[in-house]
Amino acid sequence: MDVVRADSKSKLRILLVERDPIDAAVLVQLMRAGRDAPEVVTAESFSAALDVLQREPIDTLFCSVTGGEVAVFQALVRAAKPRPVVALIAEAESAIQDHATEVGAVRVLRKEHLLASFVHRVVQAAQACPDRVPACA
Repeated sequence: MDVVRADSKSKLRILLVERDPIDAAVLVQLMRAGRDAPEVVTAESFSAALDVLQREPIDTLFCSVTGGEVAVFQALVRAAKPRPVVALIAEAESAIQDHATEVGAVRVLRKEHLLASFVHRVVQAAQACPDRVPACA
């Protein structure tokens, strides 16, 4: 899957969909760590994310998903195509890991296991080769 940016010289733009403001702040800091840090745009809901996708150039989505949101997550994945979408789940939501992949997430990551260096690698891999994004056990 090729992702074409409007301006090849621009920074990578990530849309982070996260309802919890504390989780959002931590994830933004993780994504911005390291060199070549991407620009991170946030949305607090799936509907807000759809609005952002319609009005702003976004390269990759990171989306927090809970068990009751798989159907709406699937709709967001469809709307985001051809952009890669990475699902973010909490440890308690590990049962939805397979569902998120089935509906189109290129990778499912557990929030509790994320490190800045790993998030940076996932961002790069999602852009370079979305079908080979590194796993997070």
